[in-house]
Amino acid sequence: MNTPSAPDPTLTNLFQNAPPLPYRDRSGWLTAFGIVQVCIGILMAFLVPIVLVAGLASRQRITTTAHVSFGIYILAATCYAYLAVLLITLGYGSIQVRGWARAIILIVSWYWLFSGVLVTIFFAIFLPIFFRAQPQLLSDESSVAGTAVMLTMVVAIAAFFLILAPLIFAVFYSAKNVKQTFLNRDTKKYWTDRCALPVLAASLILAIGAGYHLVGAFTITRFPFFGIYLSGIWGKLGYFTLAAIDAFLARSLFKLRLSGWNAAVLIFILRIISLALVYAHPRVGLSSNAVIVFKFMGYYGMSHFILFLCYVIWLKKYFNNASAPQPAILASE
Repeated sequence: MNTPSAPDPTLTNLFQNAPPLPYRDRSGWLTAFGIVQVCIGILMAFLVPIVLVAGLASRQRITTTAHVSFGIYILAATCYAYLAVLLITLGYGSIQVRGWARAIILIVSWYWLFSGVLVTIFFAIFLPIFFRAQPQLLSDESSVAGTAVMLTMVVAIAAFFLILAPLIFAVFYSAKNVKQTFLNRDTKKYWTDRCALPVLAASLILAIGAGYHLVGAFTITRFPFFGIYLSGIWGKLGYFTLAAIDAFLARSLFKLRLSGWNAAVLIFILRIISLALVYAHPRVGLSSNAVIVFKFMGYYGMSHFILFLCYVIWLKKYFNNASAPQPAILASE
C-alpha cells in the first residue's frame, strides 16, 4: 500500500508567495460611477422640498382626504431624503474605493433591478386596463393612436430607469477587475463583511422596511390587517409592531440566527395571507380608476412578498451550521 508523499515545501512556498493576479485598475470608472450616484442623490434631495410644498398646497383644502394625502406627501419626502443620503454616501464610498460601498451598491442595484422588472411588468399589464377605463382617450382613431404611443413611451422609460440603469450598476460592480480594485485599494474589514452578501441583502431590506413602517405610523392613517383596516391608535400600534418585527428579523438574519430565519419565513407567510385578504375586496366607494390602482398595488405587493419569501427560504443554506463557529466571510464576493 502506497502512502501519500508529503507536499513539496518548495512548491508550497511558491504558491504562497505568488504575486497577485494581474488586473485592470478601475479607480477611474469607480470615480465616474460614484459621481453619477452623488448627482442622483442631489436630485433626490431637491425633490424633498418640492414634495413638501405640493403637500402643503393640497392641505389648503380642509378635508379628511387632504389630511390623508398630506401624510402620504410626508412619507414620500422622507423616502426621497433617505435615498438622497444613501446615494450620496454610496457615491462617496465608490470614489474613495471603500469595500463597504461595493457590497451595499450591489445590494441596492440588484434590488432596484428586481423591483424594476416587477413594476415594468405590471405597468405593461395595468396601464392598458387603466386607459380603457377612460372613454375620452379612446373616442376616435387619433386618440387610440396617441394612447398607444403614450403607453409605449411609459413602458420604455420605465424599462430604462428601472431595468437598464440598475443592470449597468450591477454588472459593473460585479466585474472581476472592479472587485480586485476594491480588494487591493481597501484591505480593511467592515460590518458588511460579517455575513455573506445574500444574507446581508435580506437584512438590509428588512431594516429599511422597519424604518418605512416607523415613519408610516405617523403618516398613514389606516393599517391593513387580515382583510380589515385598523385606524387611530390601533393603526399606529400596527405600524409600530411591524417596524419592531422587521428590525428584529433584520438583526437576527445578520447574526445568522436560525430562530430568526424560522421567524422570517413564518411572519412573511402570515403577511402574504393578510395582504391577500385585504386586496381581495376593494373598499366600498372607490372609483373605477381607484379600483385599478388598488388592484395594481395588491398584485405588485403580493408578488413582491412571495418572491422575497422564496428568497429567504433559499437563504436557509447559510443557516444550516449557524450554531457552529462561523469562518470569516467576504461579503463583497
